[in-house]
Amino acid sequence: KISEQLSIGLAPTFNYSALKLAPNPLSSPSPTLGYPVSDKATALGFGGQFGIFYNSGKGIKLGASYKTPQVFGSFDFKNTYLDGSSAPNVKFKMNYPAILSAGIGYSKNKIDAALDYRFVNYKNTEGFKAKGWTNTASVAGFGWNNISVISAGLQYKGIKKLPLRAGYTYSSNPISSELAFFSTPATAIIKNAFQFGLGYEFNTRVVLNVTYHHGTSGGSTSGPLLNPMMITASNPYGAIPGSSVSYKMTTDLVMVGINYSF
Repeated sequence: KISEQLSIGLAPTFNYSALKLAPNPLSSPSPTLGYPVSDKATALGFGGQFGIFYNSGKGIKLGASYKTPQVFGSFDFKNTYLDGSSAPNVKFKMNYPAILSAGIGYSKNKIDAALDYRFVNYKNTEGFKAKGWTNTASVAGFGWNNISVISAGLQYKGIKKLPLRAGYTYSSNPISSELAFFSTPATAIIKNAFQFGLGYEFNTRVVLNVTYHHGTSGGSTSGPLLNPMMITASNPYGAIPGSSVSYKMTTDLVMVGINYSF
């Protein structure tokens, strides 16, 4: 806390990651047995984050933060073919992208409002930056684009002991259609998310909160099937003519929590 209005924060971050792929396209395929299946591989990571917060004291609040890339060790996949025979193991390094965030809030009388913007830098992150096939027909990387995420929230406190809340989040899609085939194991792309909730204040210390979330991918992410054997100068990813792969998803979630203030 630098002053009554201005605060800064600095913290290290420690991470654990796990990934299992079946089939494992990060491995080179056998000419007769195809791609192997991996067991679950794990990796540890670290990074840091920095933030600044300003409270005008007149209802307006401003904040910004930067989360560094989270640097992980390599996944060490133990592979087997579908017939149960052993396959060469493979290592793959995938970091978590840097995130830049900024937000503005207003809190006065019966209304709290907030608007946040977040930029996620996939395009310059190891594991996401590379794209296409290696010369041994394994996937070099997933080729994700950077994304922007915009969130807005509103709380109404006009009903005694019963604050009402609503929120909306928009996220762009990091997966391009020409590379959609590479990301079929990672279809968790939510374009539009809606939240509705309320709280109940039992007393000054205990508050019950309930939230309902609905998310949708806003249609399908789609593109052609890719085959490294069909790569040409005019077809750099080996798209199979007339083929298509697509995926979409929705999410629904109910969260219940109790806050106790000491």
